[in-house]
Amino acid sequence: MSRLYCFFVATIAILFLVPSASAQVGNVDAFQRSNVVVAERTDAGEWTGTWYFVSRDEKIALWIRTTGGQPELQLQYFGSILMEHIVTDWKGQADYDVKGRYFGRFDLNITERDENTIKGSLDWTLTVGETIRTERGNFTMYRAGHGRSLVMKFDDYVRIETIGSEQSEWRSQKAWTFRKASNRLVNWEELPF
Repeated sequence: MSRLYCFFVATIAILFLVPSASAQVGNVDAFQRSNVVVAERTDAGEWTGTWYFVSRDEKIALWIRTTGGQPELQLQYFGSILMEHIVTDWKGQADYDVKGRYFGRFDLNITERDENTIKGSLDWTLTVGETIRTERGNFTMYRAGHGRSLVMKFDDYVRIETIGSEQSEWRSQKAWTFRKASNRLVNWEELPF
């Protein structure tokens, strides 16, 4: 091959591999996240049973039972970043501590529910020294796929960090998609984490 041909191929490769100058100088549009994509709602399946969600940073179990034709839920959460471990009651509420030094409140409040949809709100606060982390949002839960997936999609999720008198706020799209582990209420230790 000629040197001119090699130079031409190398130049083309560099043009495609090197980010544009606007991205290098901090063009925010070049770094925006994509929209959250979730599965469509289905009426297949049933609420009752054990559901789980796992990601790099967190593990969540959701137990759902039906009382008087209406779903009730209990949640267990483990976050690997701060080693947060939360177990709510059947009303979705819990006071908890991390290492006996940091204190939090988790409240998953159901506002509407029927055979195929659960709506509610999340209000979650953790105090770590002078920093207060608050997460809030309204959510809609529904079954998806063949009824063996459960989507918990937040409509207006916000995370607020307060340090003294300074406050920072992040708004983002958020959704958890759970898989059904069993039609029974099984123990945390039995889940495929």
